[in-house]
Amino acid sequence: MRRIFQTLLSPYNCIFFKTLKEFSFEWSKATNRPTLLLADLSLPDGSFLKWMEENQNFHQNVTCCIVISGQQDIGPMRASLDLGAFDYIVKPFVPAEVQIKVERILNNLQLPLILDPTTHSVSFNATSTTLTSKQFQILSMLHASYPVGITREDIQTSVWQNTKVNQKNLTVHLSLLRTKLKDVGLNINHQKSTYVLEPL
Repeated sequence: MRRIFQTLLSPYNCIFFKTLKEFSFEWSKATNRPTLLLADLSLPDGSFLKWMEENQNFHQNVTCCIVISGQQDIGPMRASLDLGAFDYIVKPFVPAEVQIKVERILNNLQLPLILDPTTHSVSFNATSTTLTSKQFQILSMLHASYPVGITREDIQTSVWQNTKVNQKNLTVHLSLLRTKLKDVGLNINHQKSTYVLEPL
C-alpha cells in the first residue's frame, strides 16, 4: 500500500510512517502543521483510532485527516468522524478515489490571497490594503496555517521572538489587523485559544 500512496502523492511533499510509534514521535516534535493526514486505522503496533481518542485535540494541528480502514462496521467509521476525521475510506479501494479526494481537499483549502512583502500590502478579491510590518507578519502566519488556527503564543514567538510583549499590545495589533482585513473581505475568527483567517 505504501508504494501505491508514494505514486499517488508524488506531486506533494509527503512524509510516510510505518508504525504508530514512529508517527507519534514525529508528531510530538513537529513544528509545522501538516495540511493533510492519511492514516490506516490498523497499524502494526497499534490502533490509530485509539491514538485519536488519546489525542482528541489533534484536529487543531492538522488541516484535514482521512482515515483508511479494512473495517466496514459503522462503529469505527462513526468514531473516526466524531473524533475529527474528514473522511473514511474502506479497503479495498480504487487508488484514483484517494487521489481525487486528496486533490479536491487541497484545492478547496487554497485561499486566493496575495501578499506583497515589499509594500506590506494584501490583496483579496481585487481589493487591497496596506499593513504595518507587525500586522503583515501576523497575517503571513495566519495565511500559512490556513485554515488551521494559530495561538497567541505562536504569534509572539514568531513575530517578537525573544522580546517580551504586553498582551494588551498584542491584542491591539490583532484588533487593528482585523479591522483592516474586513475592508478586503477577510476576518480573523477567534476560536477558543486560536485565531483563524477566513473569508467574510
